[in-house]
Amino acid sequence: MKTLFFTVAFFLLHLLALQGQSSSEFTRKAMDDAASDLFSQLRSNTSINSVSVMDFSMKGMPASELETYFTQFFAISLRKVSAGRFGIIDKDNLRERNPVSFNEVVTFVNNLYATEPSTNNASNTATTNSAAPKNRPAEKRFKGVDALVIGEVVELGNSYQLFFKAIENGKGAIVATTIGEVQKHPDLAELSKKRRQGIPGRDAGNTTFKHNNITWTLKGCRMEGTSIECELQLENEGAADVELHASAEGTRIISANAGHEFDASGVQLAERANSRGVSKTLVMKTPIRAAISFSNIQEPISRISKLEFKCWSYNNGNIVAEFRNIDLSN
Repeated sequence: MKTLFFTVAFFLLHLLALQGQSSSEFTRKAMDDAASDLFSQLRSNTSINSVSVMDFSMKGMPASELETYFTQFFAISLRKVSAGRFGIIDKDNLRERNPVSFNEVVTFVNNLYATEPSTNNASNTATTNSAAPKNRPAEKRFKGVDALVIGEVVELGNSYQLFFKAIENGKGAIVATTIGEVQKHPDLAELSKKRRQGIPGRDAGNTTFKHNNITWTLKGCRMEGTSIECELQLENEGAADVELHASAEGTRIISANAGHEFDASGVQLAERANSRGVSKTLVMKTPIRAAISFSNIQEPISRISKLEFKCWSYNNGNIVAEFRNIDLSN
């Protein structure tokens, strides 16, 4: 009876502790540990000077925002522990260098090196295979990166097991492996129910905002490291030039992952950029590039619920251009 009492008490204390912590706390610790282990293995390989983290997958499940969340968190952790000692190439950069072959190579690598973890092995280390599978087809490769990190998420009881592999680009050798574990949390369970971007039926949000004769067009937002940049195009469609002021104060994003709010750290209109705000004459019928920066974001964000871009002009007064449901690239 006493044993049962202590068992129940321990379970309740564990449940209370779990509720008092955010999903990012669990995830950050697991990803930092895994990134540190993988980095120490990669550092000993003199042929690896740059890596790119591919989208993680969940074994036997459709793609969801949970894997995107883990992917972005791991990329942040790896960039942090590497401290500039080798390059972390983001996916968009890699896609630009390999416009034709990108999807083909990603599919090839994921299929060839699909993880088959043993659920009976509770070890926090993984065995490194020094070579790719035998009898593989001719190796496909990316331009501009030395190694690719792939990960697979496996749901086991009250946790998610994460299996990481670093594969030498073009040679096929698995040069580093490690395992991480993230305790389940209600926030993570919600992410696992949300389908990843690109799947039909998902609300894509709005990409344009118009006030009188000025049109704001959102080109996209991307996260790299701990920073987010959103790029826009502004155009004055009226019959006269307009002096427009863009303000960092009052410009913000709200994360769809946890509802956290982040204020802008800088704004740009054409060639003018400042951490507080800038003014620019919008010549009629002449579109310009605009950008908004957000820095020191210590959690991965895969989707923005709302972007508010605060502007002002003599003709129009205060204007807040709003955009919703924005999927981030990384």
